Amino acid sequence: MWRPASSNTSADDAARIYERLVQAFPEYVDAKLRLACVARDLGRADAAVAQFRAVADAHPTSLDALALAARQL
Repeated sequence: MWRPASSNTSADDAARIYERLVQAFPEYVDAKLRLACVARDLGRADAAVAQFRAVADAHPTSLDALALAARQL
């Protein structure tokens, strides 16, 4: 789900980009979900699950958040 800015963007770089986006725009649900996807793709399962759950709890009408949170269980 995360989208690198270019083909040269690593997952760690993407995580930093999405972290800055979330800090600047705390209600940007897609950035939060993409940050969780990056954590998952980097093998940080516990962090990813926590992030998916936090987004789903904060935005219970977001089908993407609910589906991604459920998929991690």
